[in-house]
Amino acid sequence: MDEQDESDLQIQRASRWALPRLIAGIALFGSPEEQYLGEFTAHKITNLQLDPSLRDMLPPLVERYLDLIQDPSFKQTSSQASKSSTEIAKIISQFCKVRGAKVISRFLNNEPRYIEPMLTAYSLVCPAETVAPGHVPKNPTDNFDLVSQTDGTWQESYTMLLWLGHLMLAPFDLATISTEHGQTFGINIPFELDDAASIPSIALRVIQIALPAMRAANKRQSVAAALLVRLVTRPDMQKLGLLDASIKWALARLSISRTDPSMEIHEFVGLLSFLSGMVVAADITVTNKYLRRIFDKVTSTFQGETLISQALISSATAKRIAIKIQRNIVLQVLVAQSSTTIDPMAILEDVIDFLLNVLGDRDTQVRKAASKALSVITGKVDPNMGEEIVEAVLGSLGEDVLVSDGYRSLQAVNPLKWHGLTLTLAQMLFRRSPSPTQLPAILNALFSALAFEQRSAAGSSVGGNVRDAANFGLWSLARRYTTDELNAVKTKETSDHRSLADGESILQITACHLLSAACLDPVGNVRRGSSAALQELIGRHPDKIYEGISLVQTVDYHAVGLRRRATTSVVLASAKLHKIYQQMLEHELLTWRGIGSIEKTARQHAAEGLGKLSELLTSTEVEGLCEQLLTSLEKSPRNEVELRHGLIFALSSISRQLRENLSPDTIILLWSKLENNLAVGKENFASISLRPELTAGAMISLIANLSACTVVAYKRKNKNIDSKAILSARNVLGLCLLHVAEADYGVVVEAVRGLATLSDTQEVYQLIQGWVERPRTAYRSPALMVALGAVWQSIDATDDDIRQSILDNLVRIAGPSQDIEARVVAMRSIGLTVDPSIEGSFPTKVQCESIVEIIEASLNDYTINERGDIGSLLRGEALATFSHTASAWKSHGISRAGACMWAAHRLALEKLHKVRAQAVQCLTEIDHTFSLPGVSQATGITIMDVSTYEYFRTFARRLALHPFLGEAEYLTKPAVGIVLPDTWDSSMTLAILEGFSSTAGVGPDDILQLSREALLDVLDSVVSGDHKPTLRRITDTIISLLRTNLSIERNIIPILELLSYLLDAGILQRMASALLDPDFKWRTLLSLVQKAHFKSTSIQKLVVAVDVYRGLAQVPQIRVDVLNKLTGMLMHPFPTVRLAVAETLWIVTGDEVLKPLNFSKTQGKGFVESLKGRLCS
Repeated sequence: MDEQDESDLQIQRASRWALPRLIAGIALFGSPEEQYLGEFTAHKITNLQLDPSLRDMLPPLVERYLDLIQDPSFKQTSSQASKSSTEIAKIISQFCKVRGAKVISRFLNNEPRYIEPMLTAYSLVCPAETVAPGHVPKNPTDNFDLVSQTDGTWQESYTMLLWLGHLMLAPFDLATISTEHGQTFGINIPFELDDAASIPSIALRVIQIALPAMRAANKRQSVAAALLVRLVTRPDMQKLGLLDASIKWALARLSISRTDPSMEIHEFVGLLSFLSGMVVAADITVTNKYLRRIFDKVTSTFQGETLISQALISSATAKRIAIKIQRNIVLQVLVAQSSTTIDPMAILEDVIDFLLNVLGDRDTQVRKAASKALSVITGKVDPNMGEEIVEAVLGSLGEDVLVSDGYRSLQAVNPLKWHGLTLTLAQMLFRRSPSPTQLPAILNALFSALAFEQRSAAGSSVGGNVRDAANFGLWSLARRYTTDELNAVKTKETSDHRSLADGESILQITACHLLSAACLDPVGNVRRGSSAALQELIGRHPDKIYEGISLVQTVDYHAVGLRRRATTSVVLASAKLHKIYQQMLEHELLTWRGIGSIEKTARQHAAEGLGKLSELLTSTEVEGLCEQLLTSLEKSPRNEVELRHGLIFALSSISRQLRENLSPDTIILLWSKLENNLAVGKENFASISLRPELTAGAMISLIANLSACTVVAYKRKNKNIDSKAILSARNVLGLCLLHVAEADYGVVVEAVRGLATLSDTQEVYQLIQGWVERPRTAYRSPALMVALGAVWQSIDATDDDIRQSILDNLVRIAGPSQDIEARVVAMRSIGLTVDPSIEGSFPTKVQCESIVEIIEASLNDYTINERGDIGSLLRGEALATFSHTASAWKSHGISRAGACMWAAHRLALEKLHKVRAQAVQCLTEIDHTFSLPGVSQATGITIMDVSTYEYFRTFARRLALHPFLGEAEYLTKPAVGIVLPDTWDSSMTLAILEGFSSTAGVGPDDILQLSREALLDVLDSVVSGDHKPTLRRITDTIISLLRTNLSIERNIIPILELLSYLLDAGILQRMASALLDPDFKWRTLLSLVQKAHFKSTSIQKLVVAVDVYRGLAQVPQIRVDVLNKLTGMLMHPFPTVRLAVAETLWIVTGDEVLKPLNFSKTQGKGFVESLKGRLCS
């Protein structure tokens, strides 16, 4: 899966199961759990598609919030109501973030009776910004100078401001709603009013909270400005003069800001937001006298040289709002010319010039605002002037474009400006502003934008937003213009037409461009946008596109989501529909979208798609395509590594796809180029900057697939290949093996075996001899070891010396003296020496014993360094090799394989999830009677399969080999095909208990609980079954496990943890009791525990040993000895140990003398001796 492109697909899949859970979680609001649900719910909202479920989720939250703010306990900041309201507000604000405030506000309750409760609640949440009813401040100040802050979260105040703005749409006069008419509560608003006393209290309180919030440096600023606009544009407020007063106040503040160095940019942005809303919301008959002043002040501010002007120029939000103000003023003047005294032409040219300049702004939101403004204005002016604006945009697109040999290069253009200009064209087309006569030039621009690509200085791709804007433009074109208007555009008028477009309509050419982008563009959103535009084009203009309906169904919005699927499956399906699509896609696969992509995986996917397309070509066309690729490869500079990698990989993909049908002439052509090293030599691997691993991987893949094609040709008795070409290929292979990456090891095996098949026996031996005789430092190239393992099958079984030499080298490298990475690769190579499909190719018995011996050593490797348990890499590879070589050691009856079986059982219970899965996979492949409940082998074993109670219970049941558990079947020895020793029962028990010590002793919390529960249930059933031989075997094994691991620090702590748990659960005591053996080896067990921590400085081990003593103290036979040991440990030098011992003694004895003492300090020998005498008497 393409991780960067497919996050939205993952969201879509997750929404199917997560949305019902989210709705159920929201239903809990109103219960005691609601205060814990806010953060979780808000996080989930971000990662889900919400539209279908908004009606189910928002109304319960809205109703619950209204109940909470009217709850009497809401006034207490630490109350349940206050905490819950904050959580709900966070969720609503998250909804606004994901889906937009305009959409979410529709679900908010708009009953006027909630205005005053909401204002009161706001005063409690933000007391620094408001004055609560009934509390008159001693020194009222201008509320706009208050610092905007909240005692709660900004999300809650944001939600309240948004809600109040929605409530301001109430159709009743505020004076009739207010319950505190005539009271001002000491509120001093900065507006100059003739009759301030007539302002309703609700309006005063709204102004009081809106003004400080307009200075906030977060999203509260915009909703506060919208709230103030909603208030002052109400008819009843206009009658009171509030509209005029607020505009005058805002203009006055703007004048102050130009001279006041202390003026903050957030205050200025808040004022701009308010004026922007006023220009749109208020009637022009009221605002007419202010429009020119607003326009001049905004324009002069952004052109000034003051500190505030410089700060605003660098603010994307301020520039966006300024553009919006200018746009709305121009539109107001153009629409109502008779109602205004402003000359439209006096400001129109200045605005258009300003907008054209900011189309190249560095901030996306500014470019979007400018493009929208320019397109809207173009649609409102007269047609002639509109055409001039379109021509100006098209002319700007021609700047810095380099033309050479008829091709236009966009490498020197500004990508930001191209995005703004392309988006402007798209917006114009969406509003049908350009005339049909301008469509050819517009189409040229959109086709160029759809293929726009640049690389940044760091090498990353630049231009995705330009291509996305081009998709919008083509979608708008298809939607707004008729079929006749588009057909009137002549193909030859488009400078981007190709030979495939001769005689085709502009609609068909557009469809081909969109198809290429939908299948091959590197950005997922662009692919989907092209798919949507193609669907619109075909739907709006039926019967004009070849196989239109089938093409839409193939290039589906969801089908192009995964890049690999789009580049391979969708490309092939589209190419099959018509020859024109095949030609277009074949051409585009050879460009930067395909094998010239900057990403390795993208080049490989494109090469795979090209290989699939080759199935539709004739032999002559395939040969011509290969010649084209080879020519491009020979002409490409050596430093264009990515392009060369894509070209070679394309040749490899064609060879692989046409393995059965590649013509002999094409095979000979490719081999002849290999004879000349295919323009690949030592110089291609001379520097790291040339990324030799790319060239090596591609060349090895080509050699592997070309060898396979040649083998097929030999079988058909076609022409033979020149031996010089095979020799050249072997030389290239030798170079590549020193640089190939791990991901290409599988191709190395195919290449080595393919060349060995095409070479004489003596040539193969010379090749092997050269690899074997390399200095040991050469084995730092892991691919060389893979090659040695792969060539094993090509050696005659009678040449045992060469086979033995290879095996000795691999076994040596897999030994403990080498780096872990080299050992892992060597272990993988050892597995290649066995091919179950080839009879008689197995290693000899002596060689098998050597293989099994190194596997056993690797299964027990627990190398740890700063990276962690890197030995797990080797254990996992050893498990895979053990199962892969099973046919060999089974045929020879290698008895030592039994030890590997026990190790596999132990690893199946290891705490590392991945190792457990690998171990179970190994066991299921070797032992066909082994199966996991509810797990299908066809789908593979996942980490989830090895992390369940049923999984651990399956292994716990293997501790018993008799049907005392009430099962229907007997548990017998696994059918592994080897001779198992007589000690099979005890060995299996030892391996499983040692494995459980890892998971049930020190595993992760979830695994710890599951494994302990499963083990305890099975052991409890063993005790209930009263099968004494099994009980004896298990108890003896526990003691043996402890004895054999006393000196192994890695194992002893987990074993002690498991022993502590078994003692605390009482299961070990019950097992000893069930044996009816009063002389159970309790003292031996006690002695082993003492030896385990004797003179140890490990605090963890000492504390775990104390936990074991806590359980042993419950055994009457050794209680005195345990208490004697514990009291002696009160003199231990480590305070942590003393505290653990004191706690254990108190639990075991209940002696109240221990409670008041501080055992972090030594209590003295006299106290310890007296305590020992009292407890042990």
